[in-house]
Amino acid sequence: MRRKNLSGIFFELSILTLVVLGALAPNAYGVVPADIAGTWSFNSFVSGLKAPWWERGTLTVEPDGTFSGSGTDSNGNPASVSGTFSVSSDGIVISGADYADAPLCRMDSGNAVLVCTHFSEAGSSNLTIFTKRTPSYSMSNLAGSWEASTLSSGPAPWWAIMAETIYPDGTFRGTVNLSEGSSTSVSGQLSIAPSGAITCLAGFCPGSLDSFTAFMDQGKTVSVGTGWSIPGREALFSIMAKQAASYALDDLARCD
Repeated sequence: MRRKNLSGIFFELSILTLVVLGALAPNAYGVVPADIAGTWSFNSFVSGLKAPWWERGTLTVEPDGTFSGSGTDSNGNPASVSGTFSVSSDGIVISGADYADAPLCRMDSGNAVLVCTHFSEAGSSNLTIFTKRTPSYSMSNLAGSWEASTLSSGPAPWWAIMAETIYPDGTFRGTVNLSEGSSTSVSGQLSIAPSGAITCLAGFCPGSLDSFTAFMDQGKTVSVGTGWSIPGREALFSIMAKQAASYALDDLARCD
């Protein structure tokens, strides 16, 4: 079955006729196009008719919402992308003539993580998470306590939750709980590039060593990755969140 690559997912964006709603004025959603400006890494994961499939790449977004970038899909196909983000009262919208519906995106309060969902024209469900980049990263940004959630497309779908401690040299130790009920101790070593791209060098990894890559956000507290699983061709989507010392219900509060 043909899997849709970047040129297919974003072809519509090259012919967009969007105008940026509200220009630089605030809207009911509380975001303006300038909030999206910057360099973003993205990971996409598909379930449904085109699964298993994933893609990742980089976008540069201008203050008016226009963007351009490049990426690679799970088949290794490269593509260039371009288009426009438009801000409405409901969120951040990417629309085009060939979408079954317009992707709707939501931004976190720090303007560093952008989450988008939509159906493709073939009926597949798509989830894309963008993480805004900071100018540079170092190994020390990996150090700390992290929790990760990983989702696999199958053919026998599964998920896993991992709690780990990462040390300044990139080595880590932790525990993984799998959806089938088992739990095991894990260890390994990670590396991070100046661009914020995280790869697994050895030991337990969310995906195979030669396919899995995650991107860290500019706040250095969230990392999102995609790749193939170690046994077989199962697409993986993984999100890591850095843990604080403690949490309270007030941390859930948000004022738009």
